[in-house]
Amino acid sequence: MLAVIGDIVQDIVVWQREKVRPATDTASDIFIQRGGSAANVAAFAGPRTPTRFIGCVGDDLAGLVLTRELESHGVEVKNQVRGADGATGTIVLQIDLDGERSMFPSRGASAMLTTIDPAWVAGVDLLHLTAYSFETPGPRDAVIEAAAGVDANLMHRAASITELEPEQLGEGIVRAVVSLWDDAGADRFTAIIHAALGQGSDVEPFRDFIAIGILAPIVTHFCPDRPELRAQLIASQIIGLGLARWVARMDHIAGLDVEALAALVGPTIQRYAFDDLPGLADPA
Repeated sequence: MLAVIGDIVQDIVVWQREKVRPATDTASDIFIQRGGSAANVAAFAGPRTPTRFIGCVGDDLAGLVLTRELESHGVEVKNQVRGADGATGTIVLQIDLDGERSMFPSRGASAMLTTIDPAWVAGVDLLHLTAYSFETPGPRDAVIEAAAGVDANLMHRAASITELEPEQLGEGIVRAVVSLWDDAGADRFTAIIHAALGQGSDVEPFRDFIAIGILAPIVTHFCPDRPELRAQLIASQIIGLGLARWVARMDHIAGLDVEALAALVGPTIQRYAFDDLPGLADPA
């Protein structure tokens, strides 16, 4: 199953038939078609392989028409629907006499994609993401979570680690993170690293997802002294371990089971969480 996450919009194409005549009419051919690079990829793939599209439209006629049109290509469509707060996105494309395009986007609901239902990415073998998904915080965070193979309630599930005894924290974090992505599949972690690094090297969403979304609440609970620094130190271990296990796939690390990794890496995380941080002045 291929899943495609991103924009679905209506394109209003204005094809000039003469040079622009400012302040008066310019002869043109005008038509409306489905747009959005993600939706176009899904429409191409639909007749060739099982394909699911995930996007966001308005609660309007345009959104309904676009959804039905995409389904006609054999695509399973999972659209979030926005009410009065967001109309279906529209892009006006002006094509001049030389065939050059000028685009005037109003992304509308496409820029309002939020947390994706985990069931929508269940059973997915390949996940296609587009650059537009990383332009605004809401869709960017939703895509990060979906590509990572975790749901929006991960932070709540991770919070169960706070029920552990302090001496169990390091191993508990390793168990939780490794088992999560082992179950989701190595390709999920790899996909999110590639997605983050492929969009202008903007790793901030992924970094914050790990350090702030998952680890900071846990670390703050156990060790309120410099929790942000401690969370980032722990994140450095988790991300590094993930790169070695699921991206570089170093054979010895990839071959270890969860308990072995917890025993090996847990003490380092334990030290980052509880030991004194040498050489640092007390915060003001």
